[in-house]
Amino acid sequence: RYGVSSNSFALPTDHVHYVPLAAVLTAAERAAKRIGASRHSLAAIELPANVIERTGLTPVDLGGNGCAQLARKNGVDVMVNRALTAFDPVGSWRLADAEFPLDYASFRDALVEHLTPPDEDTSSWPQAERDEWEETLQACRWLVQLINDLDGQMAAFSSVMHYQDDLMRKVIPMINSKL
Repeated sequence: RYGVSSNSFALPTDHVHYVPLAAVLTAAERAAKRIGASRHSLAAIELPANVIERTGLTPVDLGGNGCAQLARKNGVDVMVNRALTAFDPVGSWRLADAEFPLDYASFRDALVEHLTPPDEDTSSWPQAERDEWEETLQACRWLVQLINDLDGQMAAFSSVMHYQDDLMRKVIPMINSKL
């Protein structure tokens, strides 16, 4: 027995990434026949469901895509995920508030201090060590600037999820490009 978890089960039927559960059930039946089983082993599906993303739980006659209804009709259990995190055309939303960490500033400041190396007189060092030290200084300066830029943009984020989304789409790829 197995299950399939897909965000696409919660999308409108005209969405480019929508995958109809009927197609998944057909593929499961074909796979079962191929191995000589009398019935597929698809036991459960999982889809996002929350106050914004209701399409997968809503029957077709009420404006949804009928995914959950079709699953139950075919003896497939339905589980939901992302109950407190939603996506819509505008962006991502955290549907529950999280307290801003009271010790955020002290951790930020400690990290910046850690990344700010002491002044060193490198004139007596071998050239290779001076070059390596300068490269390390440049990386530390870049990271401190990144921390300060992120800190300065904090107020622009609508939620923790919005911040995490920005990190994943912009900041982490930028860091990877520097490696």
